[in-house]
Amino acid sequence: MQDAHVILNDITEECRPPSSLITRVSYFAVFDGHGGIRASKFAAQNLHQNLIRKFPKGDVSSVEKTVKRCLLDTFKHTDEEFLKQASSQDGRVLGVLEVSRSIGDGQYKRCGVTSVPDIRRCQLTPNDRFILLACDGLFKVFTPEEAVNFILSCLEDEKIQSREGKPAVDARYEAACNRLASKAVQRGSADNVTVMVVRIGL
Repeated sequence: MQDAHVILNDITEECRPPSSLITRVSYFAVFDGHGGIRASKFAAQNLHQNLIRKFPKGDVSSVEKTVKRCLLDTFKHTDEEFLKQASSQDGRVLGVLEVSRSIGDGQYKRCGVTSVPDIRRCQLTPNDRFILLACDGLFKVFTPEEAVNFILSCLEDEKIQSREGKPAVDARYEAACNRLASKAVQRGSADNVTVMVVRIGL
């Protein structure tokens, strides 16, 4: 398994954001390893630490612009740290990458691959129930719409019972992740499949 993931429900205290502007900071990430686990493991161990160190503190004129700059700097810094420590040939893809953004893969940076993330601000509504994070192993055999509908069907499956004292809703989210990953493998995905579903609604 070359993928890695991180779930940090609340890092507000560590980030110490301007309390009047940002009430909570959460961090969820899926890292897809390419030909080895070194970069995904490094990112899982270091990206959130760099984010915490760079997170804006004190008064800021524009929260959105400042946080975006923080994220850009965090990815760039993490990429530079990794490339200093790792040989570009050791454990890296020797063929053609299927991604346009990467931490590591130094030999491809001159070909257009970049560590700069695609950042979008989304306004959540009462109708939003979850955020799906997954590596390309899932999306090779599922469209985003298919994946969302699959998860919704699991969340509505009353046959899924709670276990070990977990609330039924938590059991259904966990089952949705496991079933979706398993279904991707059944559909023929030969890649690693990591699925994370973050509950944001009731």
